[in-house]
This record gives sequence, C-alpha cells and structure tokens, in this order.
Amino acid sequence: MCRGQIATDVIRDQFWVMYQDPAMDLFITDSKYRKQVEPLLGLPGQNDNLIETKENWDKYKDKRNSYLSLRGQHYQHAPLNWTSTKAIWNGDGNNTNAFLTVFRHFDNASVVRGMVGQVPQTIWWMDFPLFERTYYELVVNFDLFGNVAHQLQTRLYFDLIRNGAEHNFLRLLPRDKRKSVLDDWYQGMGVVKTYFTYAPLDLDIKTAEKFSTDDTKSELLNRILQQFKQVNADADDSINRCQNQSCFRNPQSTWVQTADSVLSQLTRTTFEQKSGLNYLPELTFIRVKNGMKERFIRLSEIVTTAMWLFFLESH
Repeated sequence: MCRGQIATDVIRDQFWVMYQDPAMDLFITDSKYRKQVEPLLGLPGQNDNLIETKENWDKYKDKRNSYLSLRGQHYQHAPLNWTSTKAIWNGDGNNTNAFLTVFRHFDNASVVRGMVGQVPQTIWWMDFPLFERTYYELVVNFDLFGNVAHQLQTRLYFDLIRNGAEHNFLRLLPRDKRKSVLDDWYQGMGVVKTYFTYAPLDLDIKTAEKFSTDDTKSELLNRILQQFKQVNADADDSINRCQNQSCFRNPQSTWVQTADSVLSQLTRTTFEQKSGLNYLPELTFIRVKNGMKERFIRLSEIVTTAMWLFFLESH
C-alpha cells in the first residue's frame, strides 16, 4: 500500500527487523496487563474530518506515549532475561522470516528474508503490539482512496511505530549507551521531533546483556548474527560483512570471486573517501563480463536523513 515519497520517507533506507519472543511478551503472557493497555493502542485515520486532523493526531499520540510509559512500568518487574538476546524470536529454529531486511527505494520499498547487507544504522525489534498495529495501520485499515486527513494520520502514526521499534532495540544496550546511539539516529530537526512527539527514551529497564567493548551496538549485532545464524537467510554475507581476507562467495568460479573481492572493498568506501559517489543514483547496476558470461550486480546505499519531515529529506 505504501508508494510515493511521503508514504515511504517514514522509514530509513536500510534496516533490519526482528521480533520479540511471544513467550517473553507481556501483551501475550499477561492478560491483566493486556486488558489495561488495549484502550491505548487504537489507531488513527477512522475519523477523516480534515478540520479535526490535528485534534485526532494529538489524541492518538498521547495515548501511544501513555502506553509506552505503562509498558515500561510493567517490564521493570519482568525477568531480567526478557531484555536479552534470549527474548528475540528464533523463528522456532527454522522460520527464516524471523529476521528481515527492508530497503527503501525513494518512493517504494521492498522486504527480503535475512539480515542482508552491511550492519544498518537502526534496527527494529517488534513486540506483538508493534507488529499488530503495523498490520492494521498499513493493510487492514488503510484506504488507498482515502482523503488527505486519513492518509496523513496513517503516515504520522507509523512514524511512532518506527520509533517504538527502534526504542525497543535500544533496551538491549546498556542504559548509559542508549542516549548516544539515539542521538546518532535522530539529528538536526529529529532532535526537535524527539522532544515534542516521541516518548522519552527508556533508561530504567536494565539489559541482561554483557559487553566487553565501548561499541556496544556493533558488539550486540555481531552477537545476534552469530546466535541466530541458523534462521538468518543471509548469514554469510562475505561481500558486505567480510571478517577476513576471503571476501568472496563460495563456491564460485575464480572470476566471480575476483569481482566479489573488488565489490567488498567498494562497500567499505564512504562518500567522504570518494566524493564522486555522491553523483551516483541511489540504485546502480554494475555489469561484470568474462568472455561469454556476465553478472549483474546491484549497488544501493544512500543514507537519507530527516524522514520525520515531509519533503525535507537530505542525503
């Protein structure tokens, strides 16, 4: 249903999605808690009166933020391992939908199985309320032919869902590291949006994960890549996440491996190192020829900022 710049600028250009284990989700395991928070989880867009758009938006925004406050209070009493990698759904050991990668292509988006590409800037960790609201907001309740008020409220509320999934992932990091990671995600006008629209960052719930480096985000994601390798459809990305000298796929012919090695070097090249990359489109195809054979390789890596503001995106 999401097509067009305004519809897709609510998401980032590449991010990973993972899910909270249902057995460690209070909304599923605690019926009293579920009954208490359900009234706060309604979705906007049903009232499409244009004049009342701001009033409706403020009402649902405040309900959502009240829900997060209540959620935080209850999760403080949950077992400690509910904020650890043990609380990440493992796809029951065989479901490769457990980890997904979303790519935005300016005015449309695609989803593939597995943690694909380089380690992204942000990660979504979705519990059941986040997943359910995403489905009903963007599929069941969305009116493709609805008026501006309906579509605007849908777009604005999904901004809160994205933010909620990002905040949930941050709970796996040490409390003293979360703010610096969030500041890296929300810069410029994003700081203003964080202050006036989003719920405060959860700095109360302690993570059960232990860390040995200062780069806790990278350490955590490398741990997740190893721990859930069995259900990661793209577990061995030797081009984008090369950890040794053999930056190519196996088994492949020599000429393909040579091309892989060159491309692996390119993936580690930043815009600052090669200013000419700024002039490439966000989607580029490279054709590699070898006699009678050829391969087409797609490059796509443009980091867009200001997804929280209409028409004010920058690369």
